[in-house]
Amino acid sequence: MGGFSIFSRNSKPIYAKVSTMDADLEKIVIEKTWTGRHLFEAVCRIIGLRETWYFGLQYTNKKNIPCWLQNDKTICGQDVQKDPSDASFHFLFLVKFYPEDVEPEIILDVTRHLFFLQIREAILSMNLYCSPEASVLLASFAVQAMHGDCSDEVGPIDLDKHLPKSVIDQYDMSADMWRDRIKRWWSRNSGQSREEAELEYLRVAQDLEMYGILYYPICNNKETDLHLGISAQGLGIYKGVNRITPRPFFSWSEIKNIQFKNKKFHMKTVDKSTISFRSRETSIDSSILDLCIGTHNLYLRRRQPDTLEVQQMRSQAKEDKQRRSAEQAKIALERKERQQMEKECKELKQQVELMAMELMKAQESIRKAEEANDQLTEKAKHSEQETLMLYKQKSEVEAECNRLSMNNMKNKNRTEMIKNIKKWICCTVHPPWPYSRMSLADVSLDANRKLPQYSSQNALIIDPNWHHQTPMTQSGPSSGHPGMTTTGSYHQLQSLENAHPSSQVMSRSLNMPPSSSSANFSSPIPSNPPPQQHQNGHPLPSTSSNSHPLQQHNQNIPQGNHPPPHHPPYYGSGMIVPPPDPSIQIFEQQTILMELEKSRNEYEKRARIFKEHLEELRGDIDGLKRDENVQNGQQNMQHREHDAIHAQNVAHGFDKFTTMRMSMRGTPRQRAQAFDGM
Repeated sequence: MGGFSIFSRNSKPIYAKVSTMDADLEKIVIEKTWTGRHLFEAVCRIIGLRETWYFGLQYTNKKNIPCWLQNDKTICGQDVQKDPSDASFHFLFLVKFYPEDVEPEIILDVTRHLFFLQIREAILSMNLYCSPEASVLLASFAVQAMHGDCSDEVGPIDLDKHLPKSVIDQYDMSADMWRDRIKRWWSRNSGQSREEAELEYLRVAQDLEMYGILYYPICNNKETDLHLGISAQGLGIYKGVNRITPRPFFSWSEIKNIQFKNKKFHMKTVDKSTISFRSRETSIDSSILDLCIGTHNLYLRRRQPDTLEVQQMRSQAKEDKQRRSAEQAKIALERKERQQMEKECKELKQQVELMAMELMKAQESIRKAEEANDQLTEKAKHSEQETLMLYKQKSEVEAECNRLSMNNMKNKNRTEMIKNIKKWICCTVHPPWPYSRMSLADVSLDANRKLPQYSSQNALIIDPNWHHQTPMTQSGPSSGHPGMTTTGSYHQLQSLENAHPSSQVMSRSLNMPPSSSSANFSSPIPSNPPPQQHQNGHPLPSTSSNSHPLQQHNQNIPQGNHPPPHHPPYYGSGMIVPPPDPSIQIFEQQTILMELEKSRNEYEKRARIFKEHLEELRGDIDGLKRDENVQNGQQNMQHREHDAIHAQNVAHGFDKFTTMRMSMRGTPRQRAQAFDGM
């Protein structure tokens, strides 16, 4: 014991590196006594995986052949090659056993996510054949799972991460054309969560011809090169490069036993026939046997009641699904409210923009109105100045007229005086006898005293407010300036003022008292006009009556006798409940049958929708396919062979399960004989 402890202290630790499809686990310390089950359980605990029966650890042996790590053997006792860089073991954590149907069998999200990553990687690496139309549909679900709903913020789609290279090389399509088609189908997946998109991806992928099949090279007794395909449905024998159509195929219900003896595999069927074959590489015999036994055990396990652990996981998954559904409903409601708010905000922004435009127009109108007002004000000022100048000229002209009138009267008086003087002189030269003794001074004094008063002197008595009431647009015959009133008679000016009432407007603009004649132009307007009448004088009927005669007639029509609404009868607490059906087992069987029928209808509906989508995609890109494929290499040749077989199956309406049923024609013994004769 002491020697062993010293050896264990001095020995170097052994590390293992495990790469999953999601992350890498580096430097896991293992012991020499660890078996494959110890390391597998440690990895499952680290990543939090509970559905461990689907997965396994794969390694590359010294012949560079991938093999599965055996759980009942030690790690160091198996042909595991160490990494020369750090002397550690390198393993791949991969799906080892596939379910028959993904949706009911895969329970937890972690398991489904690992399945999704591995299937996508197999399609992109062309290890799993996928038709071009199916690859585009799968790419749309993969983009939905990675980025969510379709939007321009994601950027251009990386085709190398979503489409296999063999599909891109088959068509004369640019990268943008492929992106447009993927984006078109991506937009149809709006609203799906990551879990739903991954589940839809696996639903489509499980219908591919090579899904869930692990191929191993074998040969029969005639040393014919064949491949053994191990799947959840059974064992298939494939010949040549064809990996789609098995010939023959044996379901697990027909296989009774598989054993390995004398470097050969012996498979016994239910009709006691035996099929013997051997692998091309003896190093993979244990992997083939382990894979066949594990897949058959899972086939039997599916047809048994669920264990307590599985029931607990299903209950937890159901609760998680309900919680996610509630969260998604809440998110959808919030998204809808946000969209409504964004729509309202957009409408408000549009209204604000319209109001801003209207405000700008109003401000522009106000500016133009102010400019027009300023122009009118300037014109009014100029008009006022011109008016003042005209009134000033008018006053000067009137003063000149008065002066001329005074001069005229003086001249007339002088003329009369001269006439009188002439008369006096004449009388003086030949005076009558009464005036013979008068002196010249007496004659002049008497002439001045008895000077007659002419009517023109009365016309010179002018009203002091006359020039304020004179219109500015009148013209008289004696005026020397056009537009001026130059008459010497006050009564004539008063008559001209009455003939032109526009003087009131001018007097207001010049802050002058209005003429008393302006009162004649105002007439009172009655506030309440008389009611309208007919030509014969009768008043018209009022249009604001409470009801039309036809309406009153309709109101008087009795309503139809409608039956009263039917109310369900109310049963009180004293209602007698009938006893249940005594045949409870029959009722449960009917319920199960209804659930099976419902699930079958849903599956048929999904299958029909899936076929319609594939037909639409096939018709969209089929016209752009190249006549001659320029692919090179064995893998590409195999892919072209699969394309031809897939096109032939589509033309005949065959699918994956149809080819399996066709390969199962005849009894197992007949198929075993056909296998031996290949």
